Amino acid sequence: MTPPASRKAAEIQDLYVELHRSLLAFLRRLTGDAAAAEDLLHDVMIKALAEIERDGRAPANLVGWLYAVARNAAMDHHR
Repeated sequence: MTPPASRKAAEIQDLYVELHRSLLAFLRRLTGDAAAAEDLLHDVMIKALAEIERDGRAPANLVGWLYAVARNAAMDHHR
């Protein structure tokens, strides 16, 4: 049986494949910089996976959570 954290991490990876283009476009709109958006998307996914592994769980709405993490990363980038 797959542990819950590993299952959630796999779900995040599947969502990344599905949402890569839309998350990248979202970050491009927020940053105005394609290269920064790609770097931020990479950072967002690493952070998401690390939090899931650490907590052993992820929010029920993974898509919304990933967009919130991406938005926060873009805001931090502008600071």
